[in-house]
Amino acid sequence: MCSCCTEGPWRPSARAMGWIKLAAGVFFIWLFMFVIGPWLQKAPSVEPLAQFIEESGIEATAFYYTEVEQTGDAEVDIRSTFRFMPQDP
Repeated sequence: MCSCCTEGPWRPSARAMGWIKLAAGVFFIWLFMFVIGPWLQKAPSVEPLAQFIEESGIEATAFYYTEVEQTGDAEVDIRSTFRFMPQDP
């Protein structure tokens, strides 16, 4: 028997595994962007939020929302909540 048949099952090289992982990653990103994301956007719990973001003109892809009026209002509300939180006697 030759040595190639006794070494065990065939396995792809490290380079091939790298390409396979890259392709799988790109596929999952595509799947989330074009299948899962749009499906979630139509979910009953997410749809009102998506409509509010769209109607308010908020750029949802922005990294920082410092120039969006609603963010400033939310920050004040959150700080006030913690500042004036009821205390136990």
